[in-house]
Amino acid sequence: CAGEENWVDSRTIYVGHREPPPGAEAYIPQRHPDNRIVSSKYTFWNFIPKNLFEQFRRIANFYFLIIFLVQLIIDTPTSPVTSGLPLFFVITVTAIKQGYEDWLRHKADNAMNQCPVHFIQHGKLVRKQSRKLRVGDIVMVKEDETFPCDLIFLSSSRGDGTCHVTTASLDGESSHKVPCLSFGAMHGAPWLQTQCSRGLRRNRGSWAGHTAPHFDSPHIPPLPVPPQGP
Repeated sequence: CAGEENWVDSRTIYVGHREPPPGAEAYIPQRHPDNRIVSSKYTFWNFIPKNLFEQFRRIANFYFLIIFLVQLIIDTPTSPVTSGLPLFFVITVTAIKQGYEDWLRHKADNAMNQCPVHFIQHGKLVRKQSRKLRVGDIVMVKEDETFPCDLIFLSSSRGDGTCHVTTASLDGESSHKVPCLSFGAMHGAPWLQTQCSRGLRRNRGSWAGHTAPHFDSPHIPPLPVPPQGP
């Protein structure tokens, strides 16, 4: 990307995690989170304290806890067991139920994170797990496959440069969306030779602006890719 004008509020992504070429503008490597999906609430270490905290945030449980402590500290005509035993039973059963549900979430997350994904590395098609994807990877998605991460549409096997996408898992909309490519992007764009890509910064959950891929070969001009959104 050396010699390009400075884009306002833009960022540069080097495809394949390459180093900037000699003479390029100052580039500060960015740290991005990994591609793991985590929908679970608890871990093995924080389950007991976090679950107890959430349960005693409920007014009913907190009320019976206060009653139990009062009966335990102060000499009362009723035994603390009368309020402590039901409270212990409710807390235990609820914790077991929530722990089992969270364990199922962990299993679903592991299955999703280990799904095989095909991406381009050093000009070859390589297969690895979804959780190992990083920002800058070029991913190949086949028909009827699920997107493993947020993607920018670069190329299509269809002659008209389109693809049909459903977002039912995100917004419940079952109708097909048809993102289109620019003329240069859909006609023989050499994505195996892509060096870096510049584009506007994106907000979480949406992307707006333009991105311009730059290639290793000096004979290939940058190809603009139109803005794409969710």
